[in-house]
Order: sequence, then structure tokens, then C-alpha cells
Amino acid sequence: MRRIPELDALRGLAAVSVVAFHAWPTVFFLGWAGVDLFFVLSGFLITSIILEQHHDPRFLRIFYFRRLLRIWPVYFSVLAAVLVLNAFAPTPWPTEGLPWHVVFLQNVQRYAGQDPPGFIYSFYPSWSVALEEQFYLLWPALLAAFAFRRVTGLVALMISASIALRIAGLHEHLLLARFDGLSAGALLAQLLRHEPSPAQRHRLRRVLLLIGALSLAYLAVYAARFWRSPVTHWQPSLFAATSGAALSLIGLVVLASGSPALRLLRRGSLLRLGLISYALYMWHMPVLNYVPGALERLGMTSAVLVNAITWPLVFGIPVASYWLLEKPVMRWRRLLPYQSELR
Repeated sequence: MRRIPELDALRGLAAVSVVAFHAWPTVFFLGWAGVDLFFVLSGFLITSIILEQHHDPRFLRIFYFRRLLRIWPVYFSVLAAVLVLNAFAPTPWPTEGLPWHVVFLQNVQRYAGQDPPGFIYSFYPSWSVALEEQFYLLWPALLAAFAFRRVTGLVALMISASIALRIAGLHEHLLLARFDGLSAGALLAQLLRHEPSPAQRHRLRRVLLLIGALSLAYLAVYAARFWRSPVTHWQPSLFAATSGAALSLIGLVVLASGSPALRLLRRGSLLRLGLISYALYMWHMPVLNYVPGALERLGMTSAVLVNAITWPLVFGIPVASYWLLEKPVMRWRRLLPYQSELR
């Protein structure tokens, strides 16, 4: 699988959009859609890897070991950090949900219409990581059940089921309620599984542009109606629109990878942002939630000074995480019999 550097830039921009949403929700009120961009990217990359390498009898062992190396170090480092910070907080959050977070099953109680056990709010973004971990376990088995060939039919089934379940009231932070974004990425992987001919590329580009135009039109109407207050007005179709926009963007970027039109996405700063995107996504809320309060207790009342310390940490800690934790751990990939470009 060839590496597509522009996708790193998209991953970094998705993380920044979520950070902006959590920092200024009434200004960047659609910033949460970066999560849907993550989902479509994951569906595309994971399915591409599975379709390419599933013939190897060692594939599943290698696949899960690589996912463990990628997800667990940052996830459990942030989990440990928020537990320590919460223990010293003036008003600690409950931690009854810790066992569920350890096994990536936070929110599963919502399948039964129940609220999950309470846990530290700063770790709340981990719900999407848990969904991806569940996807990694379920998706290879589903593809195998469809003999790795009838992917389009499986994708259509999962997209339809996901939207129907949201309409029926299934909570949007559950895997079955967000499978349409992951499946949209899988569909793109299937369409690009073999190098398309120029005519096929042209047709696919036109379809992606149409999907993107329709999705953006929906989001524009939504934004006009619920300006600066989207969270209380989430609609079942909204996530389909954000996933459609992400599908269009990713597909067009993949088709145009390496072209001069995308030179901005190959800039070093955006590529480096993509390298720290996962750590940025996981670390930003603990920093934003704990650092300002700690500084105020130390007597720093100037908002300018507090921001001047907080925001470098929002990006600095993920940089340190990448160089001191993620990069050394990922060197263990050399133990594997073959390498993949998937991050």
C-alpha cells in the first residue's frame, strides 16, 4: 500500500478542528466533525490494509499487534495522567467507569438505554478511540464472512443499518450508530483497491464531487438554522452528511495525491501536525481542563499569561509524546515479518 502523505495532513487538521471545538464551541461549533473525518480515514486505511494483506496466514496477529502499538501507549498514558490529576483536583470526578475504559467499552451501556458509569470528563474524547478499537475487532470478521469480495454489499448494509439505528434513537457515541462513517471509508478502499483507469478515475471524481456538494449543502443549511448551537440539535442525518463530506474530501485527495494542487497538504508543518494528531486529540482536554485551574490556584489571574502557558502545552505535550513514547514504541514494528504504511 503506497503512502499518501496528504492524508497525514488531513488527520492533523481533523485533530485541530476537535481542539478548536472544545476550546471555543460557539465559534467552531462544527469542529466536532473532525471525528467523522477520523472515522472515514480509519475505515479507508484499515480496509485497504485488510484487503491487501488478508491472504497472509499471519495477517491477523500482525494486524492486531500493530494496532496495539499505535493505540495503547498514548491511550493508557493519558488515562494514567487524568487519574493522577483527578486525585489532586479540588472537586474530583467519579471514577466508577474506569474498568470499562480500560477495556475500551465505555458507553456500551447505552445499547440498553442506560447511562455509563461516571468517569473523568477530560478523558471523554476516548469514546471515539474505543469505537475504533471495537471496529478493528469486528471488521476483519465481517469482511471474512463476506469472503473479502462482496465489500460493496456489506458496506451498503452497514451504512443503512447505522442510519436506521440512529433514527430509532441509538446514541451517537456507539459503534453501530457511527458505522456509516467507517463504512464510507471502507467503500472508498474497495473502489480504489485496484488502480482505476483514467475513465474510472474521472467517473469516481464526479461522484465524489456530487457527494461532497450535497453533504456541504446540508451542512450549510444546518449551520444557518442552528448557528452556534449544534450539539443540542444533532440530527440522525447530520453524521451521514459529515461522513459524506469526509468521504468526498479523502477520495479526491487520494485521487489527486502528488499533484501540484495539493502541495499545501504536503507542507512539513502540516505533515508534522499529522504525526502528533492522535496524541493531540487525546491530550488536549486534560491540558485545557486542568492547567488553567492549577495556574489560578498558584495566583496567576491574568488570562493572557494563563493562555500563554496553556496553549504551548496543548501542542507541546503531544510533540513530546510522539518523540519520547510513540516513535520508540513503533520501532517494535521491525519485529514484524512485513511492514505496512498504515499509521
